[in-house]
Amino acid sequence: MTISIPTELPTARPDFLAVPPAPTAFSGAILPWYSDKKHSNPALRDRVPAPDGSRIGINIQCPRDTVDDYVGLICREAELARALLPNACAITTLWLRGSPSRQFSPEAVTELIFRLNSQFPLTVPGAVRGVELSAPALSAERLALLAGLGFNRIGLRVDATLGSDERSLGRIDAMQRQLADFASLAVSYEVIFGSQSHPRYLARLLAALRSFPAVSIELKDAREGMPQALEDRRETGHLLTSTLTAMTAAGWHTFGNHLYVPPESPLARAGAAGPLRLTPWGPQPIEQRLWLGLGIGAFGYRHPAYYRNTTSAADYRAALRDRQLPDKVIYRVPAERAQALDVTQSLLCHHEVARDAAPGFCEELRHDGLLETTAHTYRLTPTGVAQLSAILDRLHRQAVSGDDHGTTQNHVRRDR
Repeated sequence: MTISIPTELPTARPDFLAVPPAPTAFSGAILPWYSDKKHSNPALRDRVPAPDGSRIGINIQCPRDTVDDYVGLICREAELARALLPNACAITTLWLRGSPSRQFSPEAVTELIFRLNSQFPLTVPGAVRGVELSAPALSAERLALLAGLGFNRIGLRVDATLGSDERSLGRIDAMQRQLADFASLAVSYEVIFGSQSHPRYLARLLAALRSFPAVSIELKDAREGMPQALEDRRETGHLLTSTLTAMTAAGWHTFGNHLYVPPESPLARAGAAGPLRLTPWGPQPIEQRLWLGLGIGAFGYRHPAYYRNTTSAADYRAALRDRQLPDKVIYRVPAERAQALDVTQSLLCHHEVARDAAPGFCEELRHDGLLETTAHTYRLTPTGVAQLSAILDRLHRQAVSGDDHGTTQNHVRRDR
């Protein structure tokens, strides 16, 4: 994975309001804090001690292009990884991510789940077994199969990139009627939008999604990470801001400026109970859980580093043929950036930061109307939430460059 960090030099006093709002996705807001390094020795070469491996999440990445015998390859990797884990470990989540409907036939996904159950049984109360699907891949037959295999979560991608004001919501209505027949399947929505999305269509779509029980609704920029004309970025920013206003008015809790959960959501309660951190799999408790990534290009986490399996199908297959775990890219946070990353995570997941964490930086934001003070914290204003991507980009640049213009970097040095 290539991490792109903006190279233009910051001004002495940036005009945050001049930057079009952008979604605060993990790839843009968090991953740039990590340095990446090709690692020929896999992250899971040594046995994992019990404290690290007692609670495990599993992410199986499914490429768009069909890979011969992918079920067999995944199960071979799972067997090698399982040999390094504690005998007693609790599997709390299992997700098929990417394009499982393109990668696996009904027979293949059935075989995969039955074979994985022998290595990673989901016996923890409340464990999540989920699958990511696009809206066109949804059918009564597929939902029945998934429910029968013990799946209880659907991550549903909805394309809103070419909506017109007259575009019908009939397909969304039909989709929700299908989901209503399977009460055991909760749904999280990923809404793909961009500068070509019609504002009124997007508003109607989100209102329809809110009307049906949902775990979360996430906005994802269709051109995330790609060059975009300034006018297109402004259009996307307007859509993001209007969505933020509408979802907040509807009482939904916001993470970053792109992810929303209903007020009764356990995730909203978890945020009130303790620190959360934004991960590739959404906001998660700060506990050091092991996330096992299986498959070509799969993301995983073993404290204190993220890792990503090789994206080469040939290299992946060759490693498993030799009874070796695939090579990985390892992502680590340099020690001198750790405290600034904590500030970033607090702003993303809680919209506030302790008063003594980055006082110079926060005072600058307060002067610009992006933060306000409470008894013990600086808290983002509604404008600050909308402009959060620009705020975090500025914080990252200062931490990387060592700029001491009222930055967290200066505060970190004093503490150390």
